[in-house]
Amino acid sequence: MKQTLKQIFNNASTEEELKHYFAKFFDLKLNTKHQIDLYTPQVLFEFKYDVNLNNIQSRAKTAAQALYYIRRLKYGEYNEIPSKYICLVDKNSGVVYETKNFANYYLKSKSKNYDWDLAPSNPCKNLILDLVDNNNIRNDHIYNFNQPQDEADFIDKIKYCLTTQTQLFELKKEINEENFYDIFKYWQHLFGTYVENSHKSSEYFITDIEAGRSILIDDKSVLFRMSGGFVTEKSMPVEDYKYFWDVHEKIYNPRTVIAIRQKMDRMSKIELRRFTGEFFTPIEFAKKAIEYLERTVGTNWYKSGKFRLWDMAAGTGNLEFVLPAEALPYCYISTLLEDDAKYCAKIYPEATVFQYDYLNDDVEFLNNELLSKMYTKRKMPQKLIDDLNNPELKWIIFINPPYAMPSNFEFNKDRTDKINVSLTEIRNLMNEENLGSDSQELFSQFLYRISLEFKNHQTFLGIFSKIKYLKLYLEKNKFERGFIFNSKNF
Repeated sequence: MKQTLKQIFNNASTEEELKHYFAKFFDLKLNTKHQIDLYTPQVLFEFKYDVNLNNIQSRAKTAAQALYYIRRLKYGEYNEIPSKYICLVDKNSGVVYETKNFANYYLKSKSKNYDWDLAPSNPCKNLILDLVDNNNIRNDHIYNFNQPQDEADFIDKIKYCLTTQTQLFELKKEINEENFYDIFKYWQHLFGTYVENSHKSSEYFITDIEAGRSILIDDKSVLFRMSGGFVTEKSMPVEDYKYFWDVHEKIYNPRTVIAIRQKMDRMSKIELRRFTGEFFTPIEFAKKAIEYLERTVGTNWYKSGKFRLWDMAAGTGNLEFVLPAEALPYCYISTLLEDDAKYCAKIYPEATVFQYDYLNDDVEFLNNELLSKMYTKRKMPQKLIDDLNNPELKWIIFINPPYAMPSNFEFNKDRTDKINVSLTEIRNLMNEENLGSDSQELFSQFLYRISLEFKNHQTFLGIFSKIKYLKLYLEKNKFERGFIFNSKNF
């Protein structure tokens, strides 16, 4: 006689065992990719050993954890789609929800009040509180495995959810400015070899993702409306193509397509450029930093026209890569090397890009208010001078400054790479104030000039920093939020 689900669960002593027995009972492959307990396109399962799902707080917290995974499937770089259903299971009970009923929580356009960077196992408290008040969380039936009929109904419900194909792909993956490149690589893996001609595969991809620019004809070929005319590709694997667009959403907003096209172009140039030992910010960390800035100053900070952003140690511009194209006209990008400035000017034509030595150029204007107000030639662009003199503007300093300090020849006789590296005009100013050893470090020099340059402005500093430097800066400034990672990632 086949054991009941409850009898099988009685053999489990951990959450992992519970998950294993459940998958075996329903003859499911134990797909735990992306740290999801058990994933199928139909149902995303979240297991807890003994949390008591009858308790609404526990139920809301477990549901919140599941929504973290749904959101990542919706917007992340994964190839899997968001599941149609969410099932929460502990050793005594289970509950099943339709994912679409929680759209107001996980959709980007409606979930600004939640911190989605937290670990799913420790979800945002605001999200939990809101889910506690959700009618579905409060009222949907909790299946009690101690009751034979309830358990039988739960099993039937799961089998139905796993086999139903009705509108299976209604929760498609969005293609956006943040995740397009990983989706492009997947698209290229599927179809790249079939579109090798005078057009790049990236051109086909950009055309394909925009609604109305490609169409499947008679289940035999794909017609692309390229910039130079129509192109028909008859060799593409039709079933793979249909599945790809069953899973992903076409883009209907032309501005999003334009932004993706611009970023695709930037990405191509970044990949072609050789970073020969250069210290630069990985794009995934730049993206994370932008997300944290937006939580502080607002997602569309640039639309008000009252903000300006300046990265005065831009290098090859990796920090700016993830900025939306609409933000770039409000950005200043400066860097020490002329070659880097020319490179940034090519990939960020909408921004104000210029070569500038922030620790030496125009330093004489910082502590001389009379001189700074006079029409005296400076190296910085006049547009930037005017904005710095506008008391109505707010500033975002977005920077990953250098951390170099001069080598100690007493112990480093073979090193000549950092000789005199900190002998700057800013250091001279700092020495006049007897700031000691802090003046030897380039990082401290950047912060010192920033504190002078923006003392009369409301300023938000988004900075990559070692902990020891951050502690010094926070003595006089308010910390808003941040994230920690190992410097080896650089």
